[in-house]
Amino acid sequence: MNLFTRHSVLVVAVLACAPLVVGQNPIYNGDFEQGNEGFDTDLLYSNDLSWSGHYTIGTDPSNHHDGFPSYGDHTTGYTLMMIINGSTSENQIVWRQEVAVEPLQEYSLEGWISLCSLGQAPDIEARVNGEVIGTYDSAVIENRGEWHQFQFVWTSDNSGTAVIEFANLTGWEGGNDFAIDDISLSPTLPSCLTLTVDNLVAGDVATFTVSDGVPGADCAILWSMVEGSYVVDNGVWCARFELKLPPNPQTHLVAAERFDVNGVFEAKVRVPKGAAGLDVCFQAALKGTCPDICMSNKWCGIIQ
Repeated sequence: MNLFTRHSVLVVAVLACAPLVVGQNPIYNGDFEQGNEGFDTDLLYSNDLSWSGHYTIGTDPSNHHDGFPSYGDHTTGYTLMMIINGSTSENQIVWRQEVAVEPLQEYSLEGWISLCSLGQAPDIEARVNGEVIGTYDSAVIENRGEWHQFQFVWTSDNSGTAVIEFANLTGWEGGNDFAIDDISLSPTLPSCLTLTVDNLVAGDVATFTVSDGVPGADCAILWSMVEGSYVVDNGVWCARFELKLPPNPQTHLVAAERFDVNGVFEAKVRVPKGAAGLDVCFQAALKGTCPDICMSNKWCGIIQ
């Protein structure tokens, strides 16, 4: 039987999703090692890049244009990359792909770009599901053939899919020649939640506040009065208590709710009158992030 009961009744809506693997990249062929497949583009394919608005997948830009420098890809230095002679038309889609993503998850969209010429530099705009998430101005690159990373942070919605696009905002014939490689989309490490507990007094209503969450994401507060070092994972919530000895896990759910628009979840819970003097620990847990390594999520104290 649970030691704690909710003071107010809340309706809990739980998202059905598999645990997220940090570092997993849903983008197919982002390093172009599979050749000219797995993505869409407004550009025309050709091994001869003498003309604007064309691209190829190759190992060395100089093999496809007499004026391009000789250098290798970003992945290994000798495998494939996407090489582009930019279009004279603005806002052309250079690369597009639809991928599956976890709902309400923060992602890092990354890639590498190098210049094949030093004329007008391309401005690369990143979009997800039609919304602009950032722009990379490659004019910061001083030398041809140098690889520079671009990175954009984006949080998914509830749809479970993302159409990712890189558009070249520059429409220019002189310059506007570049290569891209190693496009990836990876979930960021979950930021550690902040848990505070107020008025932990037997017979009174205690207030548990969890902040620094992702709006709309599911969160739970768990409690334990067993000292030990173990991980509790019931397939939904996960908590890690690291105290003294490893006894049998004995945890309970205090409350579960979604974060509000400010990334905050507050629960008011009645503390039983007979709980005075108990040494307990509480931990905030995100759904599907096991094991939870953020020990700042934990609060321990004696019930007054």
